[in-house]
Amino acid sequence: MPRVEIPEWFECQSRGPSIFFWFRNEFPAIAVCVVNSDFKKFSSYLVPSVIINGHEYKHKPLCSYFFDGKPCTVVFRLQMKDNLHETLLEKEWNRAEIVCEDSCDEYGIHVWKQQSSMGDIRFTDPFRKRNICSSEVAVGEKTKISRQ
Repeated sequence: MPRVEIPEWFECQSRGPSIFFWFRNEFPAIAVCVVNSDFKKFSSYLVPSVIINGHEYKHKPLCSYFFDGKPCTVVFRLQMKDNLHETLLEKEWNRAEIVCEDSCDEYGIHVWKQQSSMGDIRFTDPFRKRNICSSEVAVGEKTKISRQ
């Protein structure tokens, strides 16, 4: 795996402080990749938050890191199963945002297709009928999002 970039097999990529996606029925099985080009911005623990329909869910620190003064890439599996029934819109699209306490330069999402339906996840806003990605790409194909 490359040291400071999102691997090509991640379906959605974003530059900026967070990454968004929409899902329905249940939270998808996903892997998240974060890239930080300035190791000094990272604390010794990576603590992701998931904001679903405006409700924030903080996770315990995933792991600690030793930084050798170089940029880094971290990949982790994100699971959301606890107490989501209060937050989720039944049979509707739910908006999710992933953000880490430490400022990251890039995010990527990979969907575990054996455990999630690609028909129940989108990387474009299903309500606005417009693609937020920099290129017009169908859902399920590699999608890059640029935010300046």
